[in-house]
Amino acid sequence: MLRFLVSQKEGNAFIFDKNNQERIKANRLRENEHILCLYENEYYEASISKNKANIIKKLDINNEFKHDIVYALPLIKYKKIDLLVQKLTELGVKKLQLLLTENISVKYTIDDLKKKIERWEAISKAACEQSFRNNYLKILMPIKFDDFLKQYLNYNKFIAHEKQEVEESFFLEGDLVLVSGPEGGLTQDEVEKALKNNFKVISLGKTILRAESAAIKLASLIKTNN
Repeated sequence: MLRFLVSQKEGNAFIFDKNNQERIKANRLRENEHILCLYENEYYEASISKNKANIIKKLDINNEFKHDIVYALPLIKYKKIDLLVQKLTELGVKKLQLLLTENISVKYTIDDLKKKIERWEAISKAACEQSFRNNYLKILMPIKFDDFLKQYLNYNKFIAHEKQEVEESFFLEGDLVLVSGPEGGLTQDEVEKALKNNFKVISLGKTILRAESAAIKLASLIKTNN
């Protein structure tokens, strides 16, 4: 059954928005066909009836990690964030905190970023439907790196840096904060500040990765039963 993220419930039915209706048309779904509806992080089996889905039953489905997972990403080129939002959603990340670090090269305005975040949330919602998650990625406006370091005090915190020695294979678990650098990399001063705030520095291998590749590789190290 196809999965649809819905936001409006009236009585015993979910109301389709424009995106839902376009998907139904594109997939040539008919009246009374069964679908799965994701509403407020929970799945329901429902049947199509014009511009709504009549609820049949609530389902006991939870595909989310038990622990909180925060990815902190310095601003990189917006098209690269398009891809990352999709992949981080698929990999189970729950929150994306954008960062302002020394080596970012992206020119931005607050208004522009607000519009971009709306777009990225739409991308995450589509990835949520595709990957059978119960929730999409929450994306937060950028904050200064130093301010970010003061948050998430009780989390297991990891920062990827190319100058760290390569370690043996390992997996990340528990409540997590993960950080990787922008296109220009993190400065040594930023890495040292992270260490003083209980981050562990880890290597992603011997090769130098693009910013988006590093983020995907780091998120893929999350333990699957976390």
